[in-house]
Amino acid sequence: MKFTNAEIHTINSYECKKTISLINKDKYTVLPHVLFENHTDILACVRNCQTNKTILRYFNLKEIIIFIETVMPIIRETIPLLSIPTYFQSIEEITMNGIKLYYLTVLSSLPANCWSEIFENAKKTHTTYWRDNENECLKKIKSFDKAVIGNVSTEFSLPLTRIVSLPQRISNTNQILNTSSATSPVSTSIPSSTDGVLLTTVDAHTLTDGATIFFAEDVDKIGRFLIHQSKIPETVLSKIADKIVLNQRNQEQIEVLSKLIDDKIGKDSEKERKIEKENFTPEIKRMINSLDDLKSTIQTISLEMRYIPNTQPHQMIWWNAEETVTNAFVPNIDQCSAEEVMGLNVAPQMKMLLLMGIGVFSNEVNERYMEIMKRLALEERLYLIIANCDFIYGMNYQMCHAFFGKDLKEMTQQKIIQAIGRIGRGNIQQEYTIRIRDDDIFKRLFLPQDRNVEAENMCRLFVS
Repeated sequence: MKFTNAEIHTINSYECKKTISLINKDKYTVLPHVLFENHTDILACVRNCQTNKTILRYFNLKEIIIFIETVMPIIRETIPLLSIPTYFQSIEEITMNGIKLYYLTVLSSLPANCWSEIFENAKKTHTTYWRDNENECLKKIKSFDKAVIGNVSTEFSLPLTRIVSLPQRISNTNQILNTSSATSPVSTSIPSSTDGVLLTTVDAHTLTDGATIFFAEDVDKIGRFLIHQSKIPETVLSKIADKIVLNQRNQEQIEVLSKLIDDKIGKDSEKERKIEKENFTPEIKRMINSLDDLKSTIQTISLEMRYIPNTQPHQMIWWNAEETVTNAFVPNIDQCSAEEVMGLNVAPQMKMLLLMGIGVFSNEVNERYMEIMKRLALEERLYLIIANCDFIYGMNYQMCHAFFGKDLKEMTQQKIIQAIGRIGRGNIQQEYTIRIRDDDIFKRLFLPQDRNVEAENMCRLFVS
């Protein structure tokens, strides 16, 4: 059915009161002027951003100002009408929105024959979003005349030798927290493929103010990676794994015995069972006592604070022993939720991740586990959520940071916009970042797309 005389009203809303920075895998802020070397692509990008102004929210204001200052001599010489005193008629026009729109106008107006030089200069002067702690000078904190090993004090009689380099930033993915397993120096000068994504160790302090979501197709792979990178010693992992297996085995027996008791006495309530315990037969009393004994064997499972991201002991190891990041976000998993998850029939990996404050959102996991994770996310207790792209629609949690994995090859522009729209819904003064591991995703966001798959699907849905 067609409406030939219908009036079409379009509502366009965008606000740029916050800067939500786009960060690439090398930790550089991404904007069109450092992404597109081809002038034709820049013009196409500007047209797309002018049509979809919500993208302006993800333009870093500081980098825009640096770029404008850099190209201002060219503007004054070739397009004087775009010089700042001429373009902005009053101080009231110099707002965050106004500057970002001015940036688009400048990009589209710069001469094509100058663009290659402008692009190369912008790349050379580009700086990383964070200043790594490894660049700080070494400082002597305390001097010792003797080495203390355990309770034994020994004089320094052997020449000093380097056993292992443990700087504030560690790029060797095989190094374990207990340095006895590492025997060779660690190089930190060459960025590794995991640089910037070590979210349970050296990069944890960059996740500030609130929770983070990590979008990936293979959520289990990301979970395994984070556990591996946590540098938790094998002895600790083994003890926790043994407790998890024991608890799971006991939980299964508890469920079987509880069902058997309920079938015999016809009571679903444990409270009613206790009230009427004196009237039960000796057999049922023995079963109830066995059930109580089994419940008492359920062990509390927890990690030391140094393995929980952004706690003070954790930051002292992985970031700075003298000064911690005060607004680094710390998970807060309550004991009841942890114990309930330990008793669920889910992979041990997910139980280990929860102890670190990490939840996994997937359609393939236990339904009860998902309910607990959604509640913890809503209560802002989770440090990190690993989710596939199916969870971007209808998800309304408060997120401060997002990661896009390298395996999101088929993610459409609309899906990217929906996903990044989940970030920055909190206070204006908080820090927000979107960190993308594949530059192709930036290009899909900035450039116009030939097809809008979501719109086509909606049209098919309405006409069917």
